[in-house]
Amino acid sequence: DLGGRDCYGIGHDDPRVSDPAQCRYDASVAVPEHFVPEGPVSITTLPGGCYAQWRYWGDGPGIARAWQTLRRDWLPQSGLRIDNRPCFEWMPAGSDYDPKTGEFACLICIPVQSE
Repeated sequence: DLGGRDCYGIGHDDPRVSDPAQCRYDASVAVPEHFVPEGPVSITTLPGGCYAQWRYWGDGPGIARAWQTLRRDWLPQSGLRIDNRPCFEWMPAGSDYDPKTGEFACLICIPVQSE
């Protein structure tokens, strides 16, 4: 039980370029500011700033296609460019999830700045 906390996912590698077995993904849950981790975990703070966000509903394989479409089709025509902050998936507390189909809701977040 995540206790109604926001969850985040950060993919560090592109499975179209990297061996899928070598791809890294950070699965995270929001914790209180003064949380002290125990065991093999780390604390990361996502930087603020301007992010383009898209609502996603679908399964795991579908989100890879959504990322590809956004980066390939939407971004070049948006007048914006990705900066050096991480892209991530954000599942706000209480986001929809269908255990029968594996479909879930999240926001795809891309850090952007003007060209």
